[in-house]
Parts: sequence; C-alpha cells; structure tokens
Amino acid sequence: MAHDQRRLAAIVSADVVGYSRLMGRDESGTLASLKAHRRELIDPKIAEYDGRIVKTTGDGLLLDFPSVVEAVRCGVDVQRGMVVRNAEVPVDERIEFRIGINVGDIIIDGDDIFGDGVNVAARLQSLADPGSICVSRAVRDQVLDKLSFGFEELGAQKVKNIARPVEVFRIRDGGASATALSPLARRFRRLSRMRSWRWAAVAVAFAAVGVAFWQIPRWLHPATVPPPFSFAIMPFRALTGKPGEVQFANALTDNLATLMAKSKIDRVSSGRSVQSEREKGADARTLGHELDVRYLIDGEVRADAGKTTVSLHLIDVASGLQTWSDQLQTDDPASAAQQRELTIDADGRLKIALFAKEVQRASAHPVRGSATDAYLQGQAALSDASRAAARAGRDTPRPEDYEPARKHYEAALKIDPDFVPALLGLSLIVEAELRGNLVADAATRARWQNEIDELTSRAVGVDNSWWPSWFERAMALELLGKCDQALEANTRARSLDDLSDSSLVDQYGFLLLHLDRPEEALAIGKRSVEMLHARGTSQDGFAQRLVCRSNLLLGRYQDAVAPCEKTAADDNWWSDQLSLIAIYAELGEDAKAAAAKATLLRKKPDYTLERANARNFCTTGNRQRVETYVNVWLRKAGVPEK
Repeated sequence: MAHDQRRLAAIVSADVVGYSRLMGRDESGTLASLKAHRRELIDPKIAEYDGRIVKTTGDGLLLDFPSVVEAVRCGVDVQRGMVVRNAEVPVDERIEFRIGINVGDIIIDGDDIFGDGVNVAARLQSLADPGSICVSRAVRDQVLDKLSFGFEELGAQKVKNIARPVEVFRIRDGGASATALSPLARRFRRLSRMRSWRWAAVAVAFAAVGVAFWQIPRWLHPATVPPPFSFAIMPFRALTGKPGEVQFANALTDNLATLMAKSKIDRVSSGRSVQSEREKGADARTLGHELDVRYLIDGEVRADAGKTTVSLHLIDVASGLQTWSDQLQTDDPASAAQQRELTIDADGRLKIALFAKEVQRASAHPVRGSATDAYLQGQAALSDASRAAARAGRDTPRPEDYEPARKHYEAALKIDPDFVPALLGLSLIVEAELRGNLVADAATRARWQNEIDELTSRAVGVDNSWWPSWFERAMALELLGKCDQALEANTRARSLDDLSDSSLVDQYGFLLLHLDRPEEALAIGKRSVEMLHARGTSQDGFAQRLVCRSNLLLGRYQDAVAPCEKTAADDNWWSDQLSLIAIYAELGEDAKAAAAKATLLRKKPDYTLERANARNFCTTGNRQRVETYVNVWLRKAGVPEK
C-alpha cells in the first residue's frame, strides 16, 4: 500500500492586498510593479533563506522552507523591504502583502504541497493586516529564543476548514515595527527630491540624521530628562561562545561605540560601564536611569554555516521595551575590511532608528526650551510638506508649504543661535526653493542666495570640523555660481569624512561637470557606482545620474541611455526627464521623447528653456555644452522656449 510522502516544513503564504482593485485601476502598471518587487526583492530573499516557491497565483505566493527561523527572517525582510520600496508611492497605488507563517506536516505531490499545515498558513495570512505577518503558536515557540522579534498575542481564532482554533501571534518587528522606519525613509527620500540634481539622498539622510547628533548643551534639559539621542551600547553577546565569535563580538562593540561617538553624540556610555550595571542584574529602566540615557543598544553575534549574523536591538528605556531590531551578515568576520563595512552599516541603521524614535518623541512630547526638539519638529514639518506636495501631484512643495518647518528651525536658533542642525535645515529649504522654483523674480532669488550664503557660512564658522556643514556650503557656493570655491569646500568635507560617503564623491563629480570637466566627472561617477556595488547596495541612483549626465554632455547619447533610464525609473524626478528627452530626440526615438516631455510638463508645468537657462552657470564651457548637447534636442522635441 502506497504511503503519502510527508515531511515537516515551514510554510509561508503571502497575498497582495487589494489586488483586484489595483488591477482594475492600472492593470499593466500593477503587473509591472509586482514583477519588479519579485525580481528585485522577494525572489532574492527567498533564495537567500533557502526557501522554495511552491506555486504562484496572480496575487499570491506559497513557499516552503526547511527552517522556520529562516522562513520568519525571509518574511520580515520582505515586509521591511516593501516599506522602503513603497516610500514614495501614493497610498492607493501601493502593493502591500499580508503574510502568514505556519510550521507543520505537509503532503508532497510532485512540486505541490497540501495538508493542514498549508491551510493554516493561508488562514493566518488572511488574518494579517497589510504589511504585517501573523504566525501560529508553533512558529512563535520555535523562534522565540532564536530571533529578536517581539510578538503580539491575538488569541485563539476560529478559522475556516480547521477543526481546532488557531492561536495567532503578530510579529511586532515584521511589517508593524518596520514601518517605524518608514516615515524616516520617506523623509530622507522626499527631502532629497527637493534637489534638482539629487546629488545626495545619502547626504540628506546624514543631514537629517547626522545633524541631530549634535552636542546639545546639557543645561537645555531638566536634570531628570536624559539628553536627546543619548544611549548606551551594551556589550554584544556571542551566542555559541566560540573564541572567534567572542572576539568578533567584542571588536564590534568597541568599533561601533567609537564610530557612533564621532557623530557629535551627546554621550555614549562605554561598554564597561554598562556591563558593570548589567552584572548587578539591572533591568533596562534601571540601566537607563543609572547611565542617564534614553536608549540602550543591545545585540548578539552568531557564527553558523560559514556566515556570521549580527542582530541589533534598540530598547526604549522609558518603557523598557525593544522598539526596533535588525540583522546584518558577513561571510568573513576575520576580514578587517568586512568588519569595517559591517560596522558602518550597523552605525547607519542605528542612527536612522534613533532618529525615527526621537522625531516621534519630539513631535508628541517635546521638551520645553530644547533646541533639539524644535529642530526635530522642523524635520517632521518638512516631511509633512513633502507628503502634501506628493498628494497634490507636485514634485516639490510650494514656498508657503515650507513655513511650518522654517518656524521650527528659527525657534531652535532663538534658543541656541549656533545650533548647526537648524542652520542646515534652513539652508535645505532655501536650496530647494532656489532649485525648484523657476518662476521666482530676480529680487526673490537674490534674497534666497544671500540667505543660503549666510546660513552655510555660519554653519562652517561654528564648527569647521564637521563634514555635513562643508557639504552644504559646497551646495550653496554652486548655486551662487562659484564652483571653484564649491570644489574647495567639497574637498574639505571629503578630508573630514572617514566613512567614504558616496554623496560627497558624487558632489565632487557634479562640480567637475559644472566646471566643464566631463571626462573627469564620468570617471568619478563610474568609480562611485563600482564602490556602491562593492558594498552590496543597489542604491546607486545618484552615481548613475552623474554617469548619465556626463555622457550626455560629452555627446555620447547611446552610452547615456541605460544610466539615464535607470535614474529616471528609480527616482521619478522631473529633471531626469530632460536628459531622456534630449537622448531620445537625438536617437530618433520620437515617441519616447514625446512621452518624456509629457512627463516633464506634467510634473513641472512651469518649465521653459528660458527659465532654466537663467540659472547661474559656473563656466561658459558648461553653458555651451548644455546648449549644444541638451537644449537643441529639447527644442526639437517641442519643449517650450518661453
């Protein structure tokens, strides 16, 4: 008698929320987006965690994994990734997933699987909120001590075609806690869209994160309130206790504390002081009180199967609860280069998480008389202005939309006239107005130019050892048509940056382009792309834009196609359409040129060649190249002259 082929497996059921509505709204666009999410995020994550795609439907996936731990990691990574990918997508156009995960016995029939284990996963998926993950008790119990994610108990649920109630748990750090990062991710990306050249979402991220890590005078805060952005790093634990693992954990603790302290953080408690308190059996709240910090950073290191995994946790001292976690991996923990890259990655992710929590706190419960909190409220207002512009179909806010943020920054400067974060916040607003507003009169533009000159001069005057101030100073000088001086400011910034921030490299390349040195700019752009790919990131839009525009101003239209199309697809910024119009028109792709022109004028209806050419060119050579290789083809494609 033949027996069913059975095995134990972790089953993941995923479903697109509102699939029929999305298809009814835009069938081709929805299919294209779903394919892109599969290709760029979901399928690579399934492969990374040794999963298998059992079958797909138009709106869903059924997966199985040999390990329930890996199944949960995959689900969490996918939901986090979707938060970032949806950051700039209008709410009613977003593709979001519900995910259910179960572990149980399955029946194998060819490539398909059946059984109650599969049915329960499907029912768990139907109980999940958009962007979240629901799991069974069996899953929760198996991963509880192996992963850092929290769980919210939803109780026993009676589900269709399952005889017994299913005990359901929602992963707090799946979609739900991942969305704690999404306002910040949206803020960085949307704020960066205010720059017509978009040199630096990474730099804007640093401007938004890094500037907040300023040395805040302690007298601004009551003695009973820990300083903003104050935290202690607890020694990372080595889970197996292997000598190499212990050594790596100790090095990571020290290196991370050293790196984070360089960002002008108010105070980072040493690992030794934390360990001393911890050995007394102190809980998170007691530790926070003893060390006078708002947050604790915790983590562990696990070496397994040729990879070393680092888990990061952020604990809010006030509540004693873990509010964020993340994981990183390295193939060679003994490699100094990989240790450095992992530490830099951990540093960046922790700063983003800290910034998100502090913006949330300052918006809900600001400390009276705090320059930091006034600044953070300005950041939140700036994000609100960007969201409002996006809802209205505009690429950039109107001048009046910036007023709430401007008032908060000015309030911070009334408390502390030398508060550099607020100076840079105001300079970002003025920069956005100068780059994005094509219809302002000469007097208004002159006022903005004077203001950004004064703000950035003050910033570097207060502290000339901090690279973001010099980065913004270079931006201001470029807008004033002083690219030689801007290049000097950029060089100063790069000399102060020990993390090799790619935004500084890209800024350097664009300044070379403005100085009519396109061959050098092209080489810089290519090296920047290579550097980013070597770091394992596909977020290379700014470097690709430099490659795109360098090729364009060299008259190499065919070479410009791929990087220009990639940049336009990734960032959807109006100025990228100018490059595409010129390229398509020169190559005889009239239909594509017309489509790019329509997109440009929809996003920027006030665009004309006359207004664009009224800006300050750093050199006559650059002006002539723009006229020869760009404007002539924009005219041919019918872009308005006046």
